[in-house]
Amino acid sequence: MKYCTKCGDEINANEKFCTRCGNRIDDDGQLKGVQINNILNTVIEQFKLKITISKKSKVYAAILICLLIVFVGLYQVGNHTFSKDMAVERFKDSLISANAKKIAKNLTSSNPSLKINEVSVQHLIKYLNENPAYTASIINSLEAQSKSINIQRDSEEKFIGNTDKDFVLVKRGKKFLIFDNYVIEAKPYFINLNIGIKGVKVNIGEDCTVVAESNNLNKEIGPFILGIYEVKAEYSGAYVKFQKKMEVKLTGSNSYNKSGVSFIEVPVNFEEAKFINVDSKYDDAELYINGKNTGVLIKDAKNFGPVDSSSKIYAVRKFEGREIQSSEVQVSNRNFIYLEFTKETSQDKVNSGQTPSKLPFFNIVSASSELKEVGYNHETKNVIDNNKTTAWVEGSADDGIGEWIKLENDSTQNISGIKIINGYTKGNDLYYQNNRVSKITLEFSDGSSSTYDLKDGVFDFQNIDFGKTISTKYIKITIAGIYKGSIYKDTCISEISVY
Repeated sequence: MKYCTKCGDEINANEKFCTRCGNRIDDDGQLKGVQINNILNTVIEQFKLKITISKKSKVYAAILICLLIVFVGLYQVGNHTFSKDMAVERFKDSLISANAKKIAKNLTSSNPSLKINEVSVQHLIKYLNENPAYTASIINSLEAQSKSINIQRDSEEKFIGNTDKDFVLVKRGKKFLIFDNYVIEAKPYFINLNIGIKGVKVNIGEDCTVVAESNNLNKEIGPFILGIYEVKAEYSGAYVKFQKKMEVKLTGSNSYNKSGVSFIEVPVNFEEAKFINVDSKYDDAELYINGKNTGVLIKDAKNFGPVDSSSKIYAVRKFEGREIQSSEVQVSNRNFIYLEFTKETSQDKVNSGQTPSKLPFFNIVSASSELKEVGYNHETKNVIDNNKTTAWVEGSADDGIGEWIKLENDSTQNISGIKIINGYTKGNDLYYQNNRVSKITLEFSDGSSSTYDLKDGVFDFQNIDFGKTISTKYIKITIAGIYKGSIYKDTCISEISVY
């Protein structure tokens, strides 16, 4: 057997060259020591190469396996960190610790106008401090939502049908393009602000200011987060200044639903503010308040104000180069004031060409009852305040049949009719939600009485003409029948006037 002296490959006996490497073969074809060493070295190098390639593959495989393990671990950590349960847990911890920074970080809203920061959430914290049981209620609600498979997906519909939930667990997009992103969204609340007097400035919370541009202003403002807010109101007029502070709770229990949005009514009224009707025998006399000329003539002094109970008024009439002053009257609890000119001469009366006013009036109002409701004014005097957005609301437990309101004067008045604005005409909803009067009985001091029907759906005065003149010191109006309200049993009358 012959072998190649270069590569060691076996060759045939008659071949002169190696068919593998082309090496010339000696005649004897025997392997010598050097040749054997070359062959061994070649084989060893080839074996080492094979071993080297195998180790690199193992290293690569090991690195790949490690990366896969790290990726799976990170995915599991991320999936847990951004899970709906952890979203609830983080918000739960922030509520329990009352940490404003954490609450703001873990809370959001679908309404971009709702400000959620360390300052705004203080209102929420204040409410939860005063109502600690509600913290548990929020947590229980969110945990129940987390267990539910019906996680809200449409941010525009999340509160429809769920207006009782102040905080909702919502899936919103992805985190790092991989993980479902769960957030806690706060329900936005809005305020329907009712300001009775033009010029009143109202501050709500930190950065919400409204100035009434007209009397009986209704303005929707918001959104706000659930909580307790301080409302500051101030008025600075020509004759009086008013200030008041009150707390308003923006919660589900105080709200009503309007087109899927939660509103809270916030009336801003100054109980000490009064609007008065002033009359005198001289229409051209000028009205004075606390010594200041108002520039208003007596004929125009209807629903004049605001003033307060301490305000003192009188009128001055210029006649033949001199001034005649009426008696001075303190407003006190009056809604109507008649100013007497007692220092005039008979000739003054003749030259004036005027006669004393004959319009009847009643300056004392009382009732069998009136509804007491915190933050609202349903007083008896509302029927003679010349303001159809206020009303007397009887305070009985039933529909108000048999309840009465009485207008009086110390002197006898001659009246031929009465005008009534039926129901609560502040708004269409309030009108139909409350009872209206369908039938009234009128009683007079002369012992006579009559019963009349009132129409429903009339938002202005309904005239009842007696067909004769009645001399009386009072009119007692008793509710004899009602049109039922859609929600409340309270019966309302907005205005009463006589002629």
